[in-house]
Amino acid sequence: MSAPLATPHTPSLRRSTESYGERALRKFKQEPLVPIGTLVTVGAFTMAVIKLRRRESRALNQWMRVRVAAQAFTIASVCAYCWGPGKEQAVQTPEDLQIKRDQQFDRERREFQDRLKVAEAEWKEGQSYAGDAKK
Repeated sequence: MSAPLATPHTPSLRRSTESYGERALRKFKQEPLVPIGTLVTVGAFTMAVIKLRRRESRALNQWMRVRVAAQAFTIASVCAYCWGPGKEQAVQTPEDLQIKRDQQFDRERREFQDRLKVAEAEWKEGQSYAGDAKK
């Protein structure tokens, strides 16, 4: 019985190698004011809902004002990070993007070939054990 042929799989170039939690932590470190502003906005809205249920209209209005201010702060933070002077990514030309894609493709191909060699070695080792068992 022969081994099945291994065909290289080219994954999508848009796929991220980091998990959701890793990405969230990285973004939080890059732009700490955005998640903080979001949490303050959610907290203010939660308090406003509590005051609404208790029929405390004056406190409700105060918490709604806090929510609006927190929301404005969050949006301003997002805009500041998007258009601020500390923007790390420059505009890339199509040639630069193609070079980056080619580098990623080559790296993924090397990783695949390494995994394939390990799998073939393990398969051959398993075949030699199976051959020894038949004798």
